[in-house]
Amino acid sequence: IIHGLAAGSEPMPRWSLRGPFFVLGAILVFALTIRPFGLAFAGPVAMLLASFGDPDTRAREIIPLAIVLPALCIGLFKYALRLPIPVAPPLLGY
Repeated sequence: IIHGLAAGSEPMPRWSLRGPFFVLGAILVFALTIRPFGLAFAGPVAMLLASFGDPDTRAREIIPLAIVLPALCIGLFKYALRLPIPVAPPLLGY
């Protein structure tokens, strides 16, 4: 506290609302899309939306992650743990 109040210290940098906005938005989108569209759609969409929160994120990093991570989640939650999580829309029957 003393160091922060010292006359020679730098002020704290301003932080952006971009990160919390996109991450909370991704959580909301995931919650709204998991039941009607399934994990195969809701997972990648939420990950892509959350990635907009960081200006340094590149598409070549996030797109493979948005494909592989939901596939691993489907394998874990649907098949290994046998949880009743929708994988695809009900029209497709998965």
